[in-house]
Amino acid sequence: MSNKTIKLQKENRLFDGYFKVDAVVVDEFQDGKYTSSYNRFKLTRPDAVTILVFNEDTRKVTLVKQFRFPIIHHTPDNILEAVAGKIDAGETPKQAAIRELHEEVGYKISEDRLSNPIEIFASPGYSTEKLYIFLIVVKDSDKDPNAGGGVAGEHENIEIVEMDLNEFIKKVHSNEIKDSKTIIAANLIKL
Repeated sequence: MSNKTIKLQKENRLFDGYFKVDAVVVDEFQDGKYTSSYNRFKLTRPDAVTILVFNEDTRKVTLVKQFRFPIIHHTPDNILEAVAGKIDAGETPKQAAIRELHEEVGYKISEDRLSNPIEIFASPGYSTEKLYIFLIVVKDSDKDPNAGGGVAGEHENIEIVEMDLNEFIKKVHSNEIKDSKTIIAANLIKL
């Protein structure tokens, strides 16, 4: 059995804007002998959270509908998604989930009410981003009537969409909901 190893040369930052793109040359070795070199690239992003919201009083799932520029060549429509956002510097995944929940759909809850997250890599072939996916069960009394819709300064323009749990599951299974993190989050629901 052969022993294949890789060594990375120094990373080089190619783009340092909102997104960060890094390149590296990979040296490959077989049984300790150099065999080849090739380039690899990565999109360096902060980790993020996704929160699937289920209201036990109404038996409805709360989603957001918003514009997503990167997929405009696939669909010009706003898409349905679970609540989500990046983890800010100094935040834990649970702190980010609580903040995003309040900003996007107006629910205010404590950390202990969040489920343990599923942890996944968003797209390990090109992105460093790790997603923490939570389920939260809320009540009408958790709703802050003065919050939700996103942060105005971030131009989120979020539409809050509530739908019956069975309708949500149907939309997932019929591929009407196409957002991968929302589809994965649906697996947290125990019917």
